[in-house]
Amino acid sequence: YDVYRFARKIFIKHKFSNILDIGSGPGTKIDMFFNDIENVHLIDQPSAKKIAAKICPHATFHEFNLDGKKNNLERKFDLLINADVIEHLHNPDAMIEFIEGHMHEKSLVIISTPDRDIRRGKFNNQSPNPAHVREWNKKELKSYLESKGLDVIEQINLPISKINSVKHNFAKLLGFAFRMSEWQGCQMVIAKMKSNK
Repeated sequence: YDVYRFARKIFIKHKFSNILDIGSGPGTKIDMFFNDIENVHLIDQPSAKKIAAKICPHATFHEFNLDGKKNNLERKFDLLINADVIEHLHNPDAMIEFIEGHMHEKSLVIISTPDRDIRRGKFNNQSPNPAHVREWNKKELKSYLESKGLDVIEQINLPISKINSVKHNFAKLLGFAFRMSEWQGCQMVIAKMKSNK
């Protein structure tokens, strides 16, 4: 939830006109924050297409497998979102290559994934989620993305799921003094193309 809320602020701030949600699922969060934007594209497995057509009818849906095959939409996007996908992939290189292939020099990409260190501690590499191939800590994720040609311009932690306003205000009062995974278990990277690419 907070990743898409943050994405909306970036979209408005930079006066972007189009968005690509890579690994969108049925488009629930895109519809929540971008239902007033005409140029919205979603990418996910074919099984999500029918539900996405109902939830997010204004968006264009593309059926892609992000874990290997080369795909190309033959266009560039202003803002790309890749929320909680990378931890599910056996071959994240293919997805990062796909992302870079759809960015122009002013594009921004938002990539989010659970923060392994905050979720389970620095010395626990085992995820309780069997669908997660690999989880990352902040240093690993930044290093990986930069090695693949992205320039990480910001990296922050957000709540892992939507927090009601009472809890949110309580956390603000305490200044996030306690680093519970509920409050900061999701790491989010904002990146652009490296200028020498």
